[in-house]
Amino acid sequence: MASCRIFINKINIQNMRKKMSILLICMVIIIMSKSCENPLTRFPVYIFNNSGLHLYHYLALGGEGGIMYPDTTLSFDRDVLMLKRIIEPGESYGDSFACEKGEEFSFLPRDTLSIYFFAKDTIDKYSWDDIKTKYKIVQRYDMSVDDFKQLHYRISYPPTVAMKNIKMYPPYGR
Repeated sequence: MASCRIFINKINIQNMRKKMSILLICMVIIIMSKSCENPLTRFPVYIFNNSGLHLYHYLALGGEGGIMYPDTTLSFDRDVLMLKRIIEPGESYGDSFACEKGEEFSFLPRDTLSIYFFAKDTIDKYSWDDIKTKYKIVQRYDMSVDDFKQLHYRISYPPTVAMKNIKMYPPYGR
């Protein structure tokens, strides 16, 4: 009977150790997830292609090989465009950028984010040097935080009437 009692006590201690280990693992996971919270907020940009063109887009957020407003030259690498999905006619696409809440464009030199649109046919047909030299873009929007907020982060090509006061090239209606 004594040996049976010792065996039962060993089983209870082993079960208790398992439960404590599981509890400890859960606590570590919870603590780590709280300490790893990302202070950055993702800001979505919804792009609507209401044209008959197959489009590439480029958000001028800088980074390696990239540019930022007020630089509107096409000095970024062509490969940057190839990383983006082609937006088919009539489709929309969600892109995003991350920054601290309330600091939407604080990482930019000015309160402006440029969005470029390129026709897939142009990218396929011409060299990147030719596209850069002749500025063969379909459209460029130079948008402030307020512009984005007014449009609820929904950008269309071609520009809608709601976008007519946004700085763009070529200008609205041309």
